[in-house]
Amino acid sequence: AANGASKYQVAYKKNGEKKWTVITVTGFSLTKTITGLKRNTNYSVMVRALKTVNGTSYNGDWCKSRTIKTK
Repeated sequence: AANGASKYQVAYKKNGEKKWTVITVTGFSLTKTITGLKRNTNYSVMVRALKTVNGTSYNGDWCKSRTIKTK
């Protein structure tokens, strides 16, 4: 969080679906475990930073989505 972001959002969806699920994570961590996913399934995942300055919230751009396969 070099820009001072104190939260971030993770969006994910099962490949082939249109609707993204978005979760907001407070604090900065290099990892986030998402529960409730199906085993041996491909998911698209992307992330963005969130920052609040003087009561105004700013959202970073979503990173390029990446495909991951659950174990």
